[in-house]
Amino acid sequence: MKFTGILGSSNDKLVYAFMEGVKRHGHTDIIYYDHRDLEPVVNLPKRDVCVGFAARQLDAFKRLCDDVVVLELAYIRDNVDEWKWISYGWNGLNGYAEVINSQCPSDRREKYFNNILKTENTNGEIILILTQVYHDQSLEKYGRENINYDKLIRDIQKKTTAPVFVKHHPKEWNPGIYNITEKVSYIDKHTPLKYIFPLCKATVSISSNSSVDSLIAGVPAITLDNGSMASFIAEHNVNNINTIKLPDRSNWLNNLCYSQWLIEEAARGDVWDYMKQKFK
Repeated sequence: MKFTGILGSSNDKLVYAFMEGVKRHGHTDIIYYDHRDLEPVVNLPKRDVCVGFAARQLDAFKRLCDDVVVLELAYIRDNVDEWKWISYGWNGLNGYAEVINSQCPSDRREKYFNNILKTENTNGEIILILTQVYHDQSLEKYGRENINYDKLIRDIQKKTTAPVFVKHHPKEWNPGIYNITEKVSYIDKHTPLKYIFPLCKATVSISSNSSVDSLIAGVPAITLDNGSMASFIAEHNVNNINTIKLPDRSNWLNNLCYSQWLIEEAARGDVWDYMKQKFK
């Protein structure tokens, strides 16, 4: 197979590590391009597999290669080093990727994340809306300026008397960009979620990775987009907010652990050994 690595960011070491793992499986036809060479796509030779970080140039990748390995920050993150774990998926981002993670065994969960699941907590008093950074790639299809949090707030308030709180993403430098005018309470964006979840009856987001944190913490989550990695077991309709329950999370967590890997696992070929199932 012919592999192409897309470079030009601070995350190039992740691409190189993946390619080291590919070499261990006998694939040596590897070339690299700077991502700026892909906009617009010039007459580059067609390849089999493209490997790059994030999905901002996914269309360009797909014109260059038949299949794309998309690297991104993982879903269960380390409290100290958020780059410790990286997610890998085929031809899409997060829930829209082909991650080959259905009915996975429990070995990776038991090795790395055993006892991470907290008991169900639906006794909180607030509904927490978790926004995302404005440039989040998963919001692009909506037209970021068209995301209507005011309507979402009103829809929730029609169904419950629980107070609605909003917490913006800690990296959002301009929280006013979503133009929320409804009267709600706000939680400081830098407050760690672990201190907020015990107060929550449920969380609501479009596709924020914090919904994964919510489910792990035992708080039911409502996700409005299938791209969320929580969407497989989350509720999707705010009309059901009064009857929302925490589903069984065991198989979901097993699968999630096969969607994210350590950089050393990529370098020794474990990630490719798993992902190549796509071609069987």
